[in-house]
Amino acid sequence: MTGTQIKNRVEKYIDDTIEDSDALEAINEALAILGDQGLIYATISFGATAGTWYNLPADCTLVVNVTKLNGNMYYPYSDYFLEGNNVLFSDTGSYILHYRKIPTPLTTLSETPDVHESFQQCIVTYLKSWFKLRDDDESSDGLRLAQQFERDIQRVFNTLVRNRKPNQVMVIRHG
Repeated sequence: MTGTQIKNRVEKYIDDTIEDSDALEAINEALAILGDQGLIYATISFGATAGTWYNLPADCTLVVNVTKLNGNMYYPYSDYFLEGNNVLFSDTGSYILHYRKIPTPLTTLSETPDVHESFQQCIVTYLKSWFKLRDDDESSDGLRLAQQFERDIQRVFNTLVRNRKPNQVMVIRHG
């Protein structure tokens, strides 16, 4: 769903037109609140020297794993240290760092938020709340929608992080 589509759905709900700049501001505010719960992943490659600190990307919230080039293959690597938004590798080499990041703000309404599709309805709910509360900061509908936004984010997050592996059952045989 693009920013324009989100804006159109909100306009229908509030029965009023919304300025593009206001819609963009509200969408980006929703993305900022969503933050790390947006579960957006990225990678960055490092050619690193042992013992040197390197800055992580500014949007990095969690290092998921690191792989190191060995020959022509990358293998899991765990001999690294994190401090603040910096990483230090114990060995010189080429690395790929897999990380979770905050959503990228939209620059135009023609863009689609880079979050899982399930979060897009949450953004619509946030905008409904944002515009209701902007007109009346005590709007019961706006306050209800703000609470719904928080609940829906948590519900979607929980759904996306649930264990998707099949259950394993230990079989004990007596012979």
